[in-house]
Amino acid sequence: MKKLIIICLVTAMFIVGNNPSFADPVAITLKSDASTLAAALGPGAPPPDVLARLDTPDISGLVFQPVLVGSYGTYTPVPPSAPPDTAVVNIPPGDGENGYFMMTFQLTDVFDNIQLTGVANVDDFGRVFLNGHPLTAPIGSGVSESGNVAFGTSDPSLFQTGENTVLISVANTGSGPSGGAFFVNITSGEEGFKISGRVTDKATGLPLPNIHVNCWNNDLQVGADDYTDANGIYKLTNLPPGVVDVSVEPDSYYAYMGISELELEEDINNLDFALPAGAILSGRVLGVKTAKPLAGIEIEYSSEETSAYKNQFTDADGSFCLTQLPPGIAEVKAKPNVNRGCAWNLPWGSDLVCLNEGENRSGRIITLEKGAIVRGHIKDVNGNPLDSVGYDYSGRDCDGWDDTNDVDGSYQIRLPVGIYAITPDNTDEFGALPAMVTITDVNEEVNVPDMIVYTEENGGQISGEVNNPGGYAKTGYFIIISFKAGTAINDPNAWYTIRPVSTTGMGDAGPFSLSKLPPDVNYDIYLCVDNQANIESIAVRDSALNVAVGTTGINLVYSSQGSTVTGTLKNADDRPVLGATVLLSDSSGGFAGFGDADCNGGYVIYNAPAGTYTAAAVHSKYLPTSTTVEVVEGVPVDVNTIIMPFRGEKEGPDLNGDGNVDMVDVAEFAGQWLNSGASEADFNQDNRVNFSDWVRIAENWMSRAIWLHE
Repeated sequence: MKKLIIICLVTAMFIVGNNPSFADPVAITLKSDASTLAAALGPGAPPPDVLARLDTPDISGLVFQPVLVGSYGTYTPVPPSAPPDTAVVNIPPGDGENGYFMMTFQLTDVFDNIQLTGVANVDDFGRVFLNGHPLTAPIGSGVSESGNVAFGTSDPSLFQTGENTVLISVANTGSGPSGGAFFVNITSGEEGFKISGRVTDKATGLPLPNIHVNCWNNDLQVGADDYTDANGIYKLTNLPPGVVDVSVEPDSYYAYMGISELELEEDINNLDFALPAGAILSGRVLGVKTAKPLAGIEIEYSSEETSAYKNQFTDADGSFCLTQLPPGIAEVKAKPNVNRGCAWNLPWGSDLVCLNEGENRSGRIITLEKGAIVRGHIKDVNGNPLDSVGYDYSGRDCDGWDDTNDVDGSYQIRLPVGIYAITPDNTDEFGALPAMVTITDVNEEVNVPDMIVYTEENGGQISGEVNNPGGYAKTGYFIIISFKAGTAINDPNAWYTIRPVSTTGMGDAGPFSLSKLPPDVNYDIYLCVDNQANIESIAVRDSALNVAVGTTGINLVYSSQGSTVTGTLKNADDRPVLGATVLLSDSSGGFAGFGDADCNGGYVIYNAPAGTYTAAAVHSKYLPTSTTVEVVEGVPVDVNTIIMPFRGEKEGPDLNGDGNVDMVDVAEFAGQWLNSGASEADFNQDNRVNFSDWVRIAENWMSRAIWLHE
């Protein structure tokens, strides 16, 4: 039975972080009956008479159902960002009844920079108010149960000296029980956490004034911002605890910089940023077969290393120009609307770019090909659709991400011919087995079986302990990774679709617990050393295979420091292969780790144990290539350069692979055109191959695709 769930902090009664001054403990009022009209339907604040009914402090004449305090075990989930030390209060309403939760708190003195935040789930409808002012739009059933709708305000006009009221309403519009789950944080004045630092010019070291610095808590949908002063100093105040992203956003010239997933558990000082000159990346988006420009296509630039993000839509000529980009590796993705008929993005690994400080790189060509419509739903264990859930899809020929529909938990994407895995994006919140999709004909729609996701409350668990008996050092941190038992993780041809079901990170040795596991399969568990200092690498140090859900007492051992394995990946033209990955397999063919290549084609795998390995280099545009690696304990290993041959013919406009688009490529292009069949060379689609097609080539050869997908 679903119930109305109220989450309260045991120690601070809904007050999280440092508190404003309160005259009395927080008062809690709970109500659930058939006569209550929940203030959820329609825009704006509820009418005064409705609000009076909801806010009345006189509850002596009302009949209440029992209030239960205890462990959570009902249908509507607790928001995952709720504080860990919470107790759960359940109000079981009857079928078709409505209810509310009301919290009142007293502010007795002057309050500066007060901030209220929280997250709510409701079923079927609901809304959140502060002193009668709505903090959310009406929350409908489309965002119920797992909607995790954030609310908050720092508007001082909504607070008042004396009594303040937070009200969360829940309305059940049909038969069956209703429910909700939520929590509230309140901070005030200079009592919240602070982040401060200095922003300077990287080249000169001089302070940069008037630079915008922003901090954002995605779980709570709140943040703070500031502009640097004459000395380049910024100060972000009144921040609630949690995980935040900090971004530095100059108006012009300098690159966007930042840091993501910063744990804010205390004041952070000296978070400094030295801004380099921003790079420029420009190019065009074209149809793969026609070379015609595609307008209105969103281009996204995202750097995991610097947490920089930029986006832009192509103009009528298919052109885009992204400015103020930081140096280093980043993804550049094209995101056509599904109605355009094109698949999203480039082949795996081909959407990466490596920029230098202040570089102006032009002429990048992104081509889009037709994709098959792929439809599906993401649901919870009870078969209810989940809205606004992020998901990833990945395969050799296309990868990307999106969110489910906010009404029925559905998704709709376009994928080219190939094999793909669809998985939840937020593995911290959900666990699920990958939904595998095979596209053989882009003209046929594909309906994917429902993806069922599990949470910590309803998923299975596997637990044990990591031991480091020798106290050996490591470069990175321990991580426990689980895959469906029997998954060929190190298969070079399947690597693009391999995704873990659940992971858990740990700084050092000690107990571990993998949760959110679908309970009806077994799992292969790996203890790894994970390093993400520059480009990610993982070394497997121990494993437990074919483990059933519910298993406890697994002993994983880190038995030596191991050695560092380095190497370089290049193509047949002696150029670095950006975006490639080196897979390590042990002498029995088991998964032993991987390392991603950087801008120079270099990779590093730390703490690999002694043994004989096969190192296989993989990339979507190159043939897998392998070599043997001997690792001796404590001795760094420099692997010979792995040369990766092109997968099939090199394709234009840089046909000779020298990094330049020039008349040498025109000559090679002409030769390919004369030797090609009518279906490929009939560029103007008049069913003839003649001089008019050569005119089309001449008009477009400088804009032809770097990667073609015929």
